[in-house]
Amino acid sequence: MATELKKFLDAKKTTTRLLGDVERHLMRRPLDDRRQDVLHPSEIIKPDWCHRYSYHLLTGGEANRTKPNLRLQNIFDEGHYIHAKWQSRFQAMNVLYGKFECLACQVMTIGISPACKDCGRKDVMEYREVTLVDDNLRIAGHTDGWIKDIGDDCLIEIKSIGAGTLRFEAPDILADAGGDMTKAFNNIRRPFRSHLLQGQMYLELAHRMYGAEAPKEIVLVRE
Repeated sequence: MATELKKFLDAKKTTTRLLGDVERHLMRRPLDDRRQDVLHPSEIIKPDWCHRYSYHLLTGGEANRTKPNLRLQNIFDEGHYIHAKWQSRFQAMNVLYGKFECLACQVMTIGISPACKDCGRKDVMEYREVTLVDDNLRIAGHTDGWIKDIGDDCLIEIKSIGAGTLRFEAPDILADAGGDMTKAFNNIRRPFRSHLLQGQMYLELAHRMYGAEAPKEIVLVRE
């Protein structure tokens, strides 16, 4: 708590005209409702995954969560915008399957780019992705999309790649490009290991949930 208060007070000390106030506003917001009683594929595929901390959470321990500063929140938000952009394109193509929420009536509808089952509107439907869960394994996650009617069904995983991603996932590619992000991005020839592992976990969870109807392919969209 003391750390959160210090971060909140430090945000006001910035000499910028508005950013300190923006950061304090962001820090007033509650933490997201991400489940802490399950294992998340995006975490357990990382080489630095802490088994002990996950066990602590699975057995009812309190999560050690802090609110991100403005720089990190900008990174997270940019990732959300990129996801929403690609999902809205597939939605407009009438090929995106999953849960959609009507922003007018707050009603959930499951289908392929559907209209709201209550008000009948399509223009206010926002994608809520596809929940993949196995209660026996206590693993749960959300794939970024389920595409239908473009060949065989496939899942999609949308990845925003910046300098930080390359430094962590493929430092050799960034080094070979002399730090040039555009050149480094163009030199990526295959998905990063963590992205492959995450995708394989989503496919396995989908298979456990949907059996023969589950997609057998996941497509990684990089931006």
